[in-house]
Amino acid sequence: MNRDDNKLVFVSYAHADRKLLDEELMPFLRQLELGEQIELWEDSQIDTGDTWYTEIADRLDNAKVAILLITPPFLGSKFCQLEEIPVLLQRARQGKLKLLPLLVRPCHWENEPWLRRLQMLTGEGKALTGHDEPSRDQLLTEFAKQVL
Repeated sequence: MNRDDNKLVFVSYAHADRKLLDEELMPFLRQLELGEQIELWEDSQIDTGDTWYTEIADRLDNAKVAILLITPPFLGSKFCQLEEIPVLLQRARQGKLKLLPLLVRPCHWENEPWLRRLQMLTGEGKALTGHDEPSRDQLLTEFAKQVL
C-alpha cells in the first residue's frame, strides 16, 4: 500500500475495556470508516485460524494512526506495554505513525515516562468517564477529527 493511500487506524486497548471501546469511541469513528476516510482495525477482526500475533504485528507495522485507550487495565497489560507500545513509539519517532492517546478512565498515567511525553486528550484534565454525556460527545468528536 502506498503511504499516501494508507488509511489504517490501529486501536490499542485492554480487553477489559471492550465495552468502553464499543460504546464510547467506535460510534465516532465508524462515520469516518463508512466514508472510507479511515480503515479501522482492532483485534476482534482476527479470524478463527489466523495467527493472531502475526496479524497484530502486521497492523502495528502498517498503521498510519494508533489510538491508545488509556485505562488502568491498559497500563497493566503486559501485551500492550511490552509488545505494542515499543513498536508504536519507534514508528512514531520515525515519523511513520501518529499516536493518539485518549484518557478514558482515571489512572496513574503520569507514572509512564513514554506517556508523559505525549499530548493526551483528557478534557480539562479529566478522564472521559468523568464527563457528562454531552461533554464526552464533544471530546470524542474532537478526537475523531484528529484521526484524519
